[in-house]
Amino acid sequence: MKTKIFFILCLISGFTTSRLSAQNNNPDGTKSIVYTFEWPNFVQGVVCDGERDILMGSVTYKETDLFKDGILIRGNAINYGEAVSTKDGEVFRIKEIYQDWGDVDADGVFLNMTWHFSLKGDQGTHYIGSFTYMYGTIFMNKMFCPGNKKK
Repeated sequence: MKTKIFFILCLISGFTTSRLSAQNNNPDGTKSIVYTFEWPNFVQGVVCDGERDILMGSVTYKETDLFKDGILIRGNAINYGEAVSTKDGEVFRIKEIYQDWGDVDADGVFLNMTWHFSLKGDQGTHYIGSFTYMYGTIFMNKMFCPGNKKK
């Protein structure tokens, strides 16, 4: 259990830190704001069939935040890029989709979010999964490993 929490926290820590830099937007009225930036210290922990791995790399992060009457009510984001396995050097194409909703803290960071990911490696490994973060607790919704290479 501690290992799962470690891997999940690696993922969340980079995401939350990157969001803080874009929290100075406080528009009036109802509108969307789109921003994009490079996330050079991307980290994703994965577990499949009892084997753990950490993928590290760089992704492009693009988010659209929706404001209603000047209040942030929803955010949607996508990450895409590449990361390398720390276990065997396999290179992965990264695609993650985030959906944020509900309450935000004093810094404007959502307290609820779900993200889905597809991580395809150049040696045949494939991870598909999703997590939900709600008020400080992370839940693993699913983790599949279709088509993974045979050992």
